[in-house]
Amino acid sequence: MFATIVAIGQLISSNQAPSDAVLRQKIIGIWGRDGFCIHDRYTFQASGKFSHRYWVAGTNCQSNVGVPGPIEADWQIENAVITFRVTKSNATNFPVGHVVRVKIIRIQDDEFASMYLDKGETNVLTRKE
Repeated sequence: MFATIVAIGQLISSNQAPSDAVLRQKIIGIWGRDGFCIHDRYTFQASGKFSHRYWVAGTNCQSNVGVPGPIEADWQIENAVITFRVTKSNATNFPVGHVVRVKIIRIQDDEFASMYLDKGETNVLTRKE
């Protein structure tokens, strides 16, 4: 019986969510998605700096007219929630000082899934570098 309890305890502990420190380490790098026309890159630096780049490219795709320039922010993780504070932007929906909170759903070596807390939208990215 004791062995069963220990085995169950090990199973539960191995399925626990990673700590914020582990999430901070795993998120460092460049993530992105490449659609038919829309591409973007999210760069997380160990220093707590973040940048987002978005562009349109591909056959029969509209030009980059209206695509905002890069967005820069400071980021931190607490309770598996990333808080971004925009430090540089020309995008009207992400002005300087704007705060965005994103819940980490899962993060693996090659995939990062998150959900915007204010909109409920999910985002799945793959590691690019």
